[in-house]
Formats: sequence, C-alpha cells, structure tokens
Amino acid sequence: MEKIHPDIQKLYWKFAESFISGLKKMDAKNIKHRDLKPDNLVIKIDESGEKHLKIADFGYAITSDAKADDAVKFVGTPTYIPPEIFEAYSLLNEGKSSVQLVKKIKSLRDRR
Repeated sequence: MEKIHPDIQKLYWKFAESFISGLKKMDAKNIKHRDLKPDNLVIKIDESGEKHLKIADFGYAITSDAKADDAVKFVGTPTYIPPEIFEAYSLLNEGKSSVQLVKKIKSLRDRR
C-alpha cells in the first residue's frame, strides 16, 4: 500500500475538520442540508493560497422548525439516499400506515 504524503494527510485532516465544523454550525442554526454529497463540497482558495473546504448548495435545506410537510418531502440526490428511505417512501405511496412504515424502517435498521 502506498504511503500518503504528509502534506496531503494534513490537508485531508484539515478538510475533515472543516466539514465537521460546518455540520456543527448548521446544527447550531437548526439547518438540515438534506443533500450532502461530494458534489456539494467545494474547495475555496483564499488570497494567500490556503485551501478551505466549504459545504455548498443549500437548495433542499430546511430549518428544524419547518412545516411537517416540508420535513418529509422526498428530496436529495437518489444515488446518495439510503435504501431504507426508498423502501419507506414506496410503502407510503402504497398507502401504508405510519406504524407500518416505522416497523419496516426498524426491521431494515436491525438487519445491519
């Protein structure tokens, strides 16, 4: 296995810390992004040439106090949505009750 250059390792850790910091800031403001994926992480380079990781594209974002209807809308990029969400959504479209949905999601979670 190839060793990663120490400068690249430092950059990875810096980006990981920036990402976690961004998540904490969103959480503090009760913001739910709902479409986090690699394409929505951008690297900005400041005037001094330093690189910074930023979370972008808040088009699907909601706040925790959003209306219930907005909070359960099916949004995001399909390839990044967990399979259990797809299954629950299909059950919902079949007219299943909330209790049935919760049981199904719990059974899927327990399979892991």
